[in-house]
Amino acid sequence: MKNVRELETYGAILIGCGIMAYTLMLASVYAPVWATIEFVMGTLFMVVGVWCVYLAGMEYDYQMEKRRYRNKR
Repeated sequence: MKNVRELETYGAILIGCGIMAYTLMLASVYAPVWATIEFVMGTLFMVVGVWCVYLAGMEYDYQMEKRRYRNKR
């Protein structure tokens, strides 16, 4: 379960960084280059963060199935 917790933590941190990048993008309305860079970085952070949380869920399901079948033997 340690891997699941680590993936969830990394995912939450990355999603938080994505939200922060989107907030900075809104603050730099008059600098279109920075707004574009922050939009791209925010999107990447959000996608990778959601992917980490998804992988944590898949790993959790896999470990629970493995534990359930091990107990049936």
